Parts: sequence; C-alpha cells; structure tokens
Amino acid sequence: MIDSLTGRVVRLGADELSLEVGPVTLRLVIPPGSGDRFGRPGQVATVFTSLQLREDSITLYGFPAAADRDLFEVLLEVSRVGPKAALSIIGRLGPDRFWQAIGSGDASLLGAVPGIGKKTAERLIFELRGRLPEAQPVSGAPEDAELLAAITAIGYSTAEALTAIRAVPPSDGLSLEERLRRILAAMAGRSGH
Repeated sequence: MIDSLTGRVVRLGADELSLEVGPVTLRLVIPPGSGDRFGRPGQVATVFTSLQLREDSITLYGFPAAADRDLFEVLLEVSRVGPKAALSIIGRLGPDRFWQAIGSGDASLLGAVPGIGKKTAERLIFELRGRLPEAQPVSGAPEDAELLAAITAIGYSTAEALTAIRAVPPSDGLSLEERLRRILAAMAGRSGH
C-alpha cells in the first residue's frame, strides 16, 4: 500500500489535487476545504494516501496529515458510510473534533455535516464509541488523562470513561482519588458494573 507521496503540487481544486511524483502526475481526491493545507502549485508537499479499490473504480485519496487519512479509513468501516461522506466529515470537523463528538455522543454536531443525517450520526456514535484514540483527554488537565487511564484500566471503554469524567466535573478542593471514587460510583449506578 502507498502510505504517503512527496512531490510537486501541480494543481489544486476544491476536492482534487494533482501531484507530480517523478515522471508521473497523480490525481488525488482530497477532503473539501483542505486544499490550502497542501501548499500552493509549484511547492513540494507530502500527501498521506489511501488507495480504495471498488468494482468499477480505483481511487487514490490524499490527506494533509496521517490522522486525517487514518480517520478516513476508520469511517469507511462504518456501515453505509462511503468515501464522499467520510471526506465531508474530515473536511468539516477534522479528527480532533470528530472524536470529541463521538466521545460525548454529540449526534447534532455530526448530523450538521453535509451528507450526514441524524441516523448516520447515531450509527457513527454507536459503531465507533469503543474505538476512540487512546489519548483523548476531556480537557487539557493532566488529572483528566489520569482518570481516563484509571477507568479504562478496570475494563470500561474509553467512550464510557470520557462520558463519566464529563458528568463529574472537578470541584474545588476535591482530590483526584475522591473524584475517581465519585465517577466510579456514578458509573456503577448507571451500568450495574
């Protein structure tokens, strides 16, 4: 598989990029609105790629970052989500906002993406909530990352842990251990664990 390509940008369109790699110029489909992240025509760019083979086509998709490409491939595994919808999600939200929406169950944010309705948004949350990237702290606080690690270490999914951490916000003077105790008590009451 082709992981990435480095070459000279020949042409940039709204959803296409032509990249000259040696004696070959390749046309790649890119997420809408991401063109400026590849540079300008004449500049050298590295493009992360995903080659998709279908019965009637072979398409090379290009992304400005590996995280965008990785999200694209995860999205294609969700039932009834095709390349066009996946590109729309990446172009509108990007990986960070997308995974935050999955972790918090924000179907309205996902549903606002062109080509993604309410049912598809709910399907995305249902199918991907157990696949959140490991480093997905609720805030920038180091204590949230510690709480996430502790809760997932005892068997809860990352999505369940993120939801519970958000439900029990930090209080003034509350120690990390006491906050963890409250979060676990709330989770046990909800799920019967």
